[in-house]
Amino acid sequence: MNNRLPFRDLLRDLPPPLRRAVHEAVAECQPVYTPRLYARDWQEELYHEAAYAALQAQRTYNPRKGSLYRWGKRVIKQHLQKFCDKAWAVTRSELSPPCDEETEDEVEFIDEAAEDAYEMVGLKLDVQQVWKQLSKTERYVWALMAKYSSYRQVAVRMGWSHEKVRRYWNKLKAKIRALLAAESNSEGGESDESA
Repeated sequence: MNNRLPFRDLLRDLPPPLRRAVHEAVAECQPVYTPRLYARDWQEELYHEAAYAALQAQRTYNPRKGSLYRWGKRVIKQHLQKFCDKAWAVTRSELSPPCDEETEDEVEFIDEAAEDAYEMVGLKLDVQQVWKQLSKTERYVWALMAKYSSYRQVAVRMGWSHEKVRRYWNKLKAKIRALLAAESNSEGGESDESA
């Protein structure tokens, strides 16, 4: 393992008092738990932020006001405090996923629109085989759902109610599934006969 100080290359252009201030400020800033957003690279983020603050301290340093180390550490600590507060605010605003009380497994919420869009991708591959068996209206509704994936947008274009589009779409999907199943059964039957 490399025995060099962490992020030596990042800090090599800083004067030694500021390097020391960076290392000490980061060491003092280490929380027991890291924000989930930075779970794997928290220390790296702290060093990057501290190096940035050290450059600011170097630019704003006035030798008549005290030592570079003290000024640098003050600026770096203030900057790291703001950065940490912001990171923890984001983490606090994230909700953990809901869990089943008995099994403690994450509970999934079903998004019908997303399921329809995902299902559509699979159906599109096979639908060409049964496309000719659909009516003109069915083809049009299929094309609109493929384009918009939204009952509301299809309802506007068809002049139907949202509920009518939903019912029609569910019936159409069932019909296409039945046609596809019949198609795959006929293909499966042919291959069984030839064997």
